[in-house]
Order: sequence, then C-alpha cells, then structure tokens
Amino acid sequence: MYKLIALDIDGTLINKQLQLTQATRRAVKAARSQGVQVTLATGRSFHSALPYAEDLGIELPLICANGAVVRKPDGTVLHESAFAPELAAEAVAAMLAANTLVHVFHNDGISCAGPGFSFWRWLNMIVEHKTPANLLYGFQEFRRNRLCRESGLEEKLRQDAINTHKIFAAGSEAQLSGLHAEFGKLGISLEFYPGYNGHMYLELMPAGASKGAAVAWLAKELAIPMEQVIAVGDNLNDLTMVKAAGLGVAMGNAHQELKDLADHITLCNEEDGVAAVIRDFILATDKFSEATRGA
Repeated sequence: MYKLIALDIDGTLINKQLQLTQATRRAVKAARSQGVQVTLATGRSFHSALPYAEDLGIELPLICANGAVVRKPDGTVLHESAFAPELAAEAVAAMLAANTLVHVFHNDGISCAGPGFSFWRWLNMIVEHKTPANLLYGFQEFRRNRLCRESGLEEKLRQDAINTHKIFAAGSEAQLSGLHAEFGKLGISLEFYPGYNGHMYLELMPAGASKGAAVAWLAKELAIPMEQVIAVGDNLNDLTMVKAAGLGVAMGNAHQELKDLADHITLCNEEDGVAAVIRDFILATDKFSEATRGA
C-alpha cells in the first residue's frame, strides 16, 4: 500500500494554463482522506509552490528548489543544502559573462542579475502563452518571490550574505552548453533542459541535492519506506525521485528519458494525469473514476 505521493508541479500537477483542475483537487482530497500523505516536489521556490499546497490542503513539508530545501507550509526550514559562498559567486560570474539571465534562489525569495532584466523579459522565460490569465499569474509570481535585480550580487554571495539553494540561468543553447560542460567538472548537481519560448535552462544545486534525495529524507522522517512512495513528474529534474520511489510515474507529456525510466506512464497533464495515478494506484474504484472524469 502506498502511503506518500510526491508531485512535481509544472507539467504534472497543473495544466498549460498553470491551473489546478477540479479533477486533480478531488483526487488529492480523496487520497488524503484514505490516509495517504501528499507533498509537492518542485524546482520552484517555496514562495511559488506554497499557493498550490494551500489550494490542495497539503500540510506536509514542501520540497523546493529541486530538493535543495524542505520547508513546512509555515515557512520553517527543516532541511537544506546551500552553496559555498565562493562557488556560488564564481558560478554567477560565469553565467553573467555569458550574458544569461541569472536567478539565485534563497530563503527570502529570488535575486536576479543579467543584461536587460525586466518583468517582461522574465515573463517571456516562464510562460509559453501570454494570455490575460498567464500575465496575471506572472505578476503574482514576481511579487510572491520578491523578485528583484540585485546590484553587486556576486559580492553578496562571496560575503555569504545570501544562503543560496539554487542558481538558475536562462539563455540559448549556445550560451549555456559551454557553461554546462564547465560546471560539470565541479561535482555539483546540474540540470540542463529546454524551457519556454526557445530558452534553455541550466540549474545548479549544491552537491547531493536532488528531488530524489529530498523525497528520501522526507519519507525517512515520516517513517515511510521508499517502496511505499509514489513520485510523479514530467521532466529531467524528476529523474532522481522517479527512480528512487517504489512507484515512479512519468506523465504522458514527459521527456522520453523519464518515460524510459518510469515504472508507469500516466495521462498527460492536460488529461488530469495526476488524478489518474491516484485513481489507479490509491483508490481504484469505478465511482471515483467517473467522478474525476466528469469534473
């Protein structure tokens, strides 16, 4: 019997409109009513993940910044990995030298640096379609994360004034491929994958930090064996948790490498794939199936 579900957010829990569907809400509520615990495991910051957790009534700690930090919904930090100050400063310097837009994730929000930083350039990086709803979402995210352009970011990092959980750069493949190779020699955790509107994303996490490691840490805290954990995701930063879980699930819209690794492939995020996983592996009743499909 499965006792814990770890859900990625983007491309998994929410649809292309960045919204939770009623079917997903009902499914998560039904799973929790059966005593199954639910958490979110995301590359997003805590401030960005929290609204979805609150919407779903999730009370467990949230796994954020690709596993570099685990925080209670009230903001209490339970577990974190942070970069050494000099390493963080050098990484940011290299990213800025490549003219990429740099984001530094820390407990208070996200600090940005790079040429031409603006709300509109940032929005173009995080949303695929500029609908009115997505524009509103982007504005809310900007405020939630206290997103700001930091002058002297490298020096602040070097002085250990910011506890850095993740360093994220957005740019072209030509800009980032060289950085990917360079950072790969440093023994830190890396993710390199396609984003929105032609951007490539390069994410750096402290050595040993990953969604898989954080899910394992949380499961141990809850005294739940990994064999009783379900992990659901769609992208390459979900590989570690999908591999580590007793049941690793790839969304129908997932990257092929994740599908090849997964134990099960569910429906895509536009078809309520998360609700389907809960229906098939937690509840498995025709009544629930009809309820979620008709939602």
